[in-house]
Amino acid sequence: MKKIKLLAMSTLLTSALFASTTIDASAATINAAGKKKLTVLAKQAGSEGIAVRDAKTGKMLFSYNSNKLYTPASNMKILTATAALSTLGEEYRFTTTIKTTGKLSKSGTLDGNVYLVGEGDPSLQKKHLKKMAKKLKNQGIKKVKGNVYGDDTWFDRNYYAPGILKIDKPYYYGAKVSALTLAPNDNYGTGTMYSGSRRIPIGNPTSYTLAAFVAALKAEGIKLSKNTYKVKETPKTAKVAVENRSPKLSQIIYPFMKYSDNAIADVLVKTMSRSIYEKKGTNANGVLVMKSYAKENKVDSKKWKFEDGSGMSHNNKVTASQLSKYLYQETKKDYYKTFYNSLPVGGKSGLTGGTLNGRLKSVSGRVHAKTGTLDKGVNTLSGYVTKSDGEKVVVSVLTKGSSRSAIDEIYRTIVKN
Repeated sequence: MKKIKLLAMSTLLTSALFASTTIDASAATINAAGKKKLTVLAKQAGSEGIAVRDAKTGKMLFSYNSNKLYTPASNMKILTATAALSTLGEEYRFTTTIKTTGKLSKSGTLDGNVYLVGEGDPSLQKKHLKKMAKKLKNQGIKKVKGNVYGDDTWFDRNYYAPGILKIDKPYYYGAKVSALTLAPNDNYGTGTMYSGSRRIPIGNPTSYTLAAFVAALKAEGIKLSKNTYKVKETPKTAKVAVENRSPKLSQIIYPFMKYSDNAIADVLVKTMSRSIYEKKGTNANGVLVMKSYAKENKVDSKKWKFEDGSGMSHNNKVTASQLSKYLYQETKKDYYKTFYNSLPVGGKSGLTGGTLNGRLKSVSGRVHAKTGTLDKGVNTLSGYVTKSDGEKVVVSVLTKGSSRSAIDEIYRTIVKN
């Protein structure tokens, strides 16, 4: 009997030992040759901060200058996107509304005003305004005796985030952010328009959107008594006539991250401000929301400095260690799949590849990461890597003075070792 008990105990111990060995064996690693090459690569170019963690445990597998502060550039959008998904929710939709005052006569004349009220929808296009105008006509409105107004008071009128410099303003990546704005196509690019094949920022997004709305009303045959169209806050007595709702935030996040849209980042920051502080959406309050969310996810605020949500500001600072730690924490979130799928994919083309289009072709599909580029030699790439052995790691590479090709070689080394 004792022999049977001893045999059973031995079997249990062997099983436990085998299970423990299996877990250890499946943990991600960077082999000695890989670590040596990564160190050499880090020393070859400019200043680099590198952190590689096991995606399952968060354990640091390789570190080089990982506690040194660097400018994250558009890697800042990692925090913006995830904080928005948490704060607003994947199901969140932006609403654009037509409101009216006064009475509608039997003949179809509205003895009052029409207001187009925006909440910052970054997906709103002219085609949506046309549909809204048609719905207004279907309610029996044939003529507007009063004025047509645009209301952009959902956000403040500091149209530029702190990170947008004077030299950025003539370019699409320096677009103004208004609560009443238009995108040129289904990939959004809010606050911009096309001049030929070139995408340029809209000078006054609110006025541009209002003009497009007026044109849509006229195209539907709605007569307007006055030719002046102004920006004005909607009175509380105004009634909702038509609503247009955006796609879910989970859908908007996809092109936002793939194409690294700065204006959408600023929209999300101001929308988070509205959600928590219930005042006009401001960049400052939105950044406070992001800071709070980062702290909840074990970020050391002394090692991550915030100024905007797009990453355009050189005053944003973070360490590779903190950013990789944050990315690891995000793997536990309910919305992680949405976030992961929104990241550009190395070696892929079109929207899937996003800003990694043309890069990392030799390890195609293994790198899901957010790019970042600013002047003064700032290049960054942080995200998730599936190694050649099938294990997954979290990687953050922050640099100043290193080229994209140098960063890509670091990632290829991680994949293969």
